[in-house]
Amino acid sequence: MTHQHMNIFHHPNTPSTLNTGRMAMEVCNSQITNTLTTSQVPELDTYCELIWPKFPTGNKTTYLGVYYRPPSDKGKSLEYLSTSLNTICNSSSANFMLTGDFNLGNRHTTRSQSHTGSRTRNDRTLDLLCMSNTFLVNRVETLPPLGYHAIIFSEINLSLSKAKQLPHKVFIYKTADWEKFGKNVKETYTHIEEHQLELDIDNMWNYFKTKTTQSIHNEYQLS
Repeated sequence: MTHQHMNIFHHPNTPSTLNTGRMAMEVCNSQITNTLTTSQVPELDTYCELIWPKFPTGNKTTYLGVYYRPPSDKGKSLEYLSTSLNTICNSSSANFMLTGDFNLGNRHTTRSQSHTGSRTRNDRTLDLLCMSNTFLVNRVETLPPLGYHAIIFSEINLSLSKAKQLPHKVFIYKTADWEKFGKNVKETYTHIEEHQLELDIDNMWNYFKTKTTQSIHNEYQLS
């Protein structure tokens, strides 16, 4: 894939004192997908190594973040990251996907907190994938590294799947045998009245529900 088919984003305000190089991200543009149009969000830039492009997904906006935390950081970089995340989270119509090298050392995370379930460098999990909506994640794998870190491969839906509506029965009440149905209801009531001293409330309800449901299915036609 050539660079004319990519959108390249970089953070212009990366602190020079960190000596970690300038961050960059490549994202497929609409020349290939014809649907994915990305743009950088400069208002989310803070004084840390972080890039936030965004792209529309239905009636929401999805932010794709890449972050690097230097090993020497004492927590300031994470505070700047939190500032960006809070800005996104204040919008009710936004999702975010954040990945990168968090350099958390031996502070391991579980799969419920991030989506990286295995070590990404030696015996440590330094690279994480964090989501605002975990239901969008189909699968996450770690692949053999090209350098010092394992590659995080993720498969993510851009929209939540909708549960398929199951077919349901529709009763035709105008063709029902109301006389027989009324007789069945009366027999049910008589049975409950005769056995009310030996039946508790749960058994009474279950008996009534079972008999009434049977009568509906027997006496009403289905469309």
